[in-house]
Amino acid sequence: QALEAVLPLLQAMQRSAKASSGAEQPPRLLARVLHDWAGDSSTNQLALRSGGLVKVWPDTETEIGWIYAESLSVEGPSGWAPVQSLRKLPAGSDFRLAESASDEHDGDRLAFHAGEVLLVDTTSEEAGFLHAEACNGRAFGLVP
Repeated sequence: QALEAVLPLLQAMQRSAKASSGAEQPPRLLARVLHDWAGDSSTNQLALRSGGLVKVWPDTETEIGWIYAESLSVEGPSGWAPVQSLRKLPAGSDFRLAESASDEHDGDRLAFHAGEVLLVDTTSEEAGFLHAEACNGRAFGLVP
């Protein structure tokens, strides 16, 4: 039933991508996976693992709760995913490498190690701090 609703959209997107090869790609947003989803490659569903990150195509969200998503790796898998299994991250989210460590646990501060990659909302500055979370999604808070 879900496949019947999204297959025409997928086919149109694939035709459009082939026709506009070299044209600007549609915008993609990062999303955190909230729940495991087994997926089904025969119906072009993307398997999801809780805590992971994917890129979603916001303009593809359907009325019946599906959105087109893709792996963060260049040649990784892509397919349809249930919206309820995802938490879309702010459009300003980006990966940043911590140059030095911070073990501050005061209030809302996030502790991290030098060399750790953090997912940072670059649009969320508050008094010189940004909202950030560990890439695995297990910790979040403010970072300088």
